[in-house]
Amino acid sequence: MKKLKRIVIFDFDKTITKKDSFNDFLIFTFGKFKFWCCIFQNIFSILLYKLHKLTNAQVKSRMFKYFYNKKLYNDYVKDCQKYVKFRLDDIIRDDIKLLIQDYKENDFELVLLSASFKEWLEPWAKKNQFSKVICSRFTKNDNFIIGNIIEEESCYGKNKVNMLLKEFPNLQKNYSEIISYGDSKSDYYFMDLATTKYKVLKNKIVMLDEEAIITDGLWRKSVSAIRAVGKTGVKVTVTGDTFLTIGMWSKFCSKRKKVINASTDKTAFGKDILKICKDSLNKPVLFPMEEPTILWCSEHREELEKVCYTLLADKESMKIALNKSETIKVAMKIDVPCPKSYFPKDVVELKKIIEKEKLQDYVIKPYHGSGSSGLLYGSLSQEIDLNEHWQKYGELILQERIPADGEGVGVSIIMDRNHEVKGVFAHKRLEQYPNSGGPSTQRIGIRNEKLVSNSIKLLKALNWVGVAMVEWKFDTVKKEYVLMEINPRFWGSLELSVRSGVNFPFLYYQLAKKRYVKKIDTYSVDKVCRWLIPGDVLRYLTKKNRESLSKFLKGFFKNSEEWDKEDKRCFFASIICQGLLILNPKYWKYIRK
Repeated sequence: MKKLKRIVIFDFDKTITKKDSFNDFLIFTFGKFKFWCCIFQNIFSILLYKLHKLTNAQVKSRMFKYFYNKKLYNDYVKDCQKYVKFRLDDIIRDDIKLLIQDYKENDFELVLLSASFKEWLEPWAKKNQFSKVICSRFTKNDNFIIGNIIEEESCYGKNKVNMLLKEFPNLQKNYSEIISYGDSKSDYYFMDLATTKYKVLKNKIVMLDEEAIITDGLWRKSVSAIRAVGKTGVKVTVTGDTFLTIGMWSKFCSKRKKVINASTDKTAFGKDILKICKDSLNKPVLFPMEEPTILWCSEHREELEKVCYTLLADKESMKIALNKSETIKVAMKIDVPCPKSYFPKDVVELKKIIEKEKLQDYVIKPYHGSGSSGLLYGSLSQEIDLNEHWQKYGELILQERIPADGEGVGVSIIMDRNHEVKGVFAHKRLEQYPNSGGPSTQRIGIRNEKLVSNSIKLLKALNWVGVAMVEWKFDTVKKEYVLMEINPRFWGSLELSVRSGVNFPFLYYQLAKKRYVKKIDTYSVDKVCRWLIPGDVLRYLTKKNRESLSKFLKGFFKNSEEWDKEDKRCFFASIICQGLLILNPKYWKYIRK
């Protein structure tokens, strides 16, 4: 049978509401004194229920009898109407209200599944456009309430499953996406029917039975992704080639796996990562964080998709994005502003172009690479052996150098498998290390619709899928932003976007599993985020015209991307682990990333 639309199934009490609506209804209608008298009278029944000697229906039936024994059903209905009109909305959670509204706007079918009763559930559900209410029912004789809840129609625990499937016998066949929300273990029975399960806690909503694997846990962007995904309830496995890997010490790391990095041995890495995926209890989402890891994943996509979920561009798109020369050529074809660029075939041609064009201020870049690795500026290129440099870094691109005082801007984007934008964030650099040009150490969110539009235009030209950051710099001579490069993976300044309201790692997680995701293109532009250790510290120590010490120390912890009040252990690990790793030259490149 062809799968139809998407459905969301909500428990009601303490899921949609802040408190149990059955008790709240009784207190609202009869007052606290009479309610507690009822509790006192039925205390042994409640204790027997806690000991699993009485059912939920039996206890509620006895409480009903206390209040409505031999009363007219119509009187009870009037009490319910007053409760709905004057009280019920006051106990609805604000975050759930927003979720319900969003699901309605995106054509999800809404179902209410509750142990409470239709007399107050149905009016509220109708007002909020729920298509179905499945709830507990009690017997009544003529116009009098007997007060006994029908066990078969007590919508609680395992019976929720029976009552739900009675109304939706082909639930899992007829719906492409089934989302469930509950607050207790008794809800897990019906939630197990869903493709996505959310547990509603007092102050947040977390996912159940979800797993992710985040590679290259040493890097700060990986730490940001671990926290961003882990806080949603997803169990995160972190990989790295040493147990001094910073991300492994995050509170939100569920498992640590020591593996050989793809940059060291791709074959060994692939063997390890496939085993970790296969051993996962639930099919995980894989986050390849560094370029060698992404390249291996792109080359082994079919094999990977059998054991995990990913959201990656195809090999051809990735090849272009990772090649500065090819990226600039694509940008030129679609009229995206770029620096004047030359693509020499060898060192001899490179030197001829410099002499012929009489370039005074220029930059030489490797076709591949990130950060400041391999960059040569102006006259510096005359002081080293370009032949050796070409051999070390591969083919080189020659560009006019954009004035150093030009503003640097990054536009971060995530696209789904249909190449549709699902998240956007733009930021500008405030400081960088090395000071001559390198990764940002301080940055702040901005809004620039033209740059966002040009960035999307460029990525769509590549049929992009997944995350990428398009880097721009303002040319103070031409008075326009020009393209620098595409960073086709999670970027070093990732934490700023998360703190500003665009959780790219979680968007990646949901999109990798082909789930509904609401597009996020609004965000805060007043948050400053610093790569403090060692980036901003080294920047401050090596900058000639640096700010005062008091200004440098302002917001020292608050703005530091290493600091998270929910994950203090990882903050201290970022200091201790780096302090120990610096003894090994193998890890020195970290300070430039």
